[in-house]
Amino acid sequence: MFLFTKLCKPLIYFTTLVIFTQFVSTALGQNKSKSNSVVANASIATNYAEVYEGPNTKTPIAIISKFTPVKILSKASIYSKIRDAWGNDGWVKSEVLNSKDRYVITKAPLTQIIKTPGSNDVAFEVTGSVALQLIGTQGDWLKVKHFDQQMGFVQASSILGF
Repeated sequence: MFLFTKLCKPLIYFTTLVIFTQFVSTALGQNKSKSNSVVANASIATNYAEVYEGPNTKTPIAIISKFTPVKILSKASIYSKIRDAWGNDGWVKSEVLNSKDRYVITKAPLTQIIKTPGSNDVAFEVTGSVALQLIGTQGDWLKVKHFDQQMGFVQASSILGF
């Protein structure tokens, strides 16, 4: 979810970020090589994080929003190399990462969160790309929690960041 923007305003709408993801990936020529092994899964913990082309570079190439799920590929000093749910690679300061509370993002225009895996009982619905806290897994079902504390299950194929 990399996006060019002024550093003074953090982005808060995930739907806006989804629209620009493909553009930025193409424009920046992001490395989508999958050769790096994953050290850990995490989410962005601060309102936004500056993304750099490499560790110790001074000019950010993009901004990534709070709750964005990422995979930590490697660490160098105070920086971590990350890959977002769309396959974009970059470097962020390690202090902006939270590997305790993981988040996933819905990818359909409308996603139904159900009460129990495999049931038709809808607990709640979300529209657009919404960040949900990942609570646990049950087969290919993910137990998630919405910001308003509603909980339920969603299939892993319906989200990004898992």
